Amino acid sequence: MAVNPIDGIRQLATNAVPAYTRELRFRGRDEMSERIGDYMIRKGVMSQSQVDEVARAKASGDARHFGEIAISLGFIKPADVEGFLAAQK
Repeated sequence: MAVNPIDGIRQLATNAVPAYTRELRFRGRDEMSERIGDYMIRKGVMSQSQVDEVARAKASGDARHFGEIAISLGFIKPADVEGFLAAQK
C-alpha cells in the first residue's frame, strides 16, 4: 500500500507523531520486542512528552537513532541505552 505524502504533511502539521517513528526494536529468539521509548518510560527515565519530542525530531528528518537524539537533548545518558540493549538480550 502506497503512503500518501500529503497524509504525512498533515500529521506533521498537527504535531501528531505516527507510532512508527518511535520504534526501535530488538528481538531475542523467543522474546517479545519492546520499543526503546516504551522501555525508557517504563523505567522512569523519560516522560511520554520527551519520547514524543524525540519522535517529532525523527519525523522531521533527523537521521540519528532514538537514543542519540534523546542523549543530545539531555533526556537520557548513554548508560540508559546500554541498559535497554542489555535488557533485549
